[in-house]
Amino acid sequence: MIRKLIFNIETLAISKFALVGLVGFTVDACLLVVGVYGLGADPIPARAVSVFVSVVVTWVLNRIWTFDARREESPWIELLRYLGSRSVGAICNVAVFSAAVRWFPYPVSEPIVATPFSSAATMLINYALVRFFIYRPKTAIRSEADSETAASR
Repeated sequence: MIRKLIFNIETLAISKFALVGLVGFTVDACLLVVGVYGLGADPIPARAVSVFVSVVVTWVLNRIWTFDARREESPWIELLRYLGSRSVGAICNVAVFSAAVRWFPYPVSEPIVATPFSSAATMLINYALVRFFIYRPKTAIRSEADSETAASR
């Protein structure tokens, strides 16, 4: 019964994370289109900017909705931790995007087509990092505290 409850809670969190990711993807793609097609920017620097902005947007939404974070630490410290964990995913994202834009044939080489491929490729990496590095389940936090208390005895 407890396993089923944990499974349901985790499934809900993954679903919310995916929806927030869809919002982040929309922000990312819109900014990329404006930068590349509207302003004539090079696709790779434009993508770096669009990814950064989308990461900040997803932090706010994940904090408020997905993981319902009521934390004691400063939101600015949490944002720095989130940016740190998501930078791993962002590096993977931009690497897949860059490879697609530079080395794949048309239509995959089009920035707007390469974007969903690179975003999908990094979603699971991002979820794992955010879920277990930033918003760890309370049982994991509690068991760590219990271990530290037991070790100090």
